[in-house]
Amino acid sequence: MYVCNCNGLNERMVDQAIADGARSAAEVFREHECRPLCGRCVGEVRTRINACRHRDACGSQPACGKKPAVSTPVHEHFLMAAE
Repeated sequence: MYVCNCNGLNERMVDQAIADGARSAAEVFREHECRPLCGRCVGEVRTRINACRHRDACGSQPACGKKPAVSTPVHEHFLMAAE
């Protein structure tokens, strides 16, 4: 599915940019040598980046394929968030 229709970026392309180290929407677009045109896709790109960060923090495998940064079990993450 397309994330950015203006530039033809699909989910796989965005996820690959995140896996390659992109940590902002601007970095995702730079990776593909483009920039947002209408801007409607920026929220979705940020959501995908944040989902990757959240999964890293929880210790589960993120969609982008990056190895988790920490090994805190998911249930502990939710307990800490509730405190």
